[in-house]
Amino acid sequence: MKLVLTELYNQATRRFLYSLNKASIPYLHINVVYGGFEPLTVLNPIAHAIGADQLPDKALHFNEIKVPKFFEIRNIDGLKAEILQGDLLRGYIFYIANSKRIVKKVVWLNLEGKFTVAFRYNRQGFKYADVLYNQEGKPIKEIYYDANGNKVLTFDLLSRSIIRHTQRNDKIYPDISFFVKEFIEEYSSSFDEIIINSMSTPFLVSKEIPKIPSTLYFQERISDELPANMKLILSVRTSTYRILFENINELAKIEKIMKPYEEGRIGLAYLGQIENIRRSIKQHRSFLTVTLSDQILYDEGLADYLSKSGATWTIAAPSNVSEKLRNLAKKHSNVRLLEAISLKNLLALLLENDVYLDLNQGAEWENVVQRAYLEGLLVIGDRTVAKSQANELITETQTQISELISKSDYSEYLHTLHEKKGKPSSVHDYQKIFK
Repeated sequence: MKLVLTELYNQATRRFLYSLNKASIPYLHINVVYGGFEPLTVLNPIAHAIGADQLPDKALHFNEIKVPKFFEIRNIDGLKAEILQGDLLRGYIFYIANSKRIVKKVVWLNLEGKFTVAFRYNRQGFKYADVLYNQEGKPIKEIYYDANGNKVLTFDLLSRSIIRHTQRNDKIYPDISFFVKEFIEEYSSSFDEIIINSMSTPFLVSKEIPKIPSTLYFQERISDELPANMKLILSVRTSTYRILFENINELAKIEKIMKPYEEGRIGLAYLGQIENIRRSIKQHRSFLTVTLSDQILYDEGLADYLSKSGATWTIAAPSNVSEKLRNLAKKHSNVRLLEAISLKNLLALLLENDVYLDLNQGAEWENVVQRAYLEGLLVIGDRTVAKSQANELITETQTQISELISKSDYSEYLHTLHEKKGKPSSVHDYQKIFK
């Protein structure tokens, strides 16, 4: 069995796990960073230590946060609220995105507006960590608790050491890699390979288990300089014996700049995502943008252009929007504005539309760009706001967007988009590599 060791449970990790599952590769997944709201199926050493993996969901809502007398909570948007003492800002409450104001963190400020302490909450609804800040407002220590408020772990962010507190004694780990290694050994020692997708903690952990060969599945973008730990992998005989690249363009960069290193020592290969493009579009009469803000690039100009070509533009938001977008819809009959949409609504919109325009500033909602790409929409984004450039045709001006959407057939553009990061890999490719 493979051990898949990841740093973050993010889009990149989920893409890789999806491909492994499609190829029926047996593995155990452990994620290093604990954010409190990962699926219960994701194993995590911190969640295990504080007992969160044994408890049912009971998330905390914003109205359950207690504040001092004469303080008030004022919601800003679907992502956060302010804690006010009169007109003075004393803190923030941060919500889980796309939730009904479920609390993930409360940050308190001093009178100078600098962070003093943050309280983190999880899907089980209890405060699992305090984050302490110095006078400059920089985090210096994290203290983790179980559901009963007992101190379980102390992370010193300056020395990087960890203390595990038990009734019998305290155990000190030099850094988190040793803590994660111990957690892995509690689960199993029968792995035939470690697969990592990060050169941070997962790589350090793999170094501490040299008897098990490891593979780096590289999903990041690099500049003209090799990352430090990749230099180590290429220069020294660590347990990492090969690097697989999700994006063929990153593989080409590495092959170009790795000349000073001994060739043949480390295997380099391309292994893209297994993609399930659900439909094929040929014509374009319906466009979609999903936004968390009212700042959309080229909104007036594109609305005019699409109107002249007989196309509709749906702008959807998971919350209520400002008058700016409402006025845009009133002014242009071809602009359809949808507010407070649900995930179910989003999935229906992806089926109804042909082109996704990633032109909104701010955060992305529900991984919509990746969803649009896999649904088969032509995804067009502006370089300044693109959320997932590997899954978009990137433009830099309104004129370039207009030229793209003026074509009568999208087949060529879709082919370019789908092979932008390399030809999608197959189930056979994965089974051959991870046999």
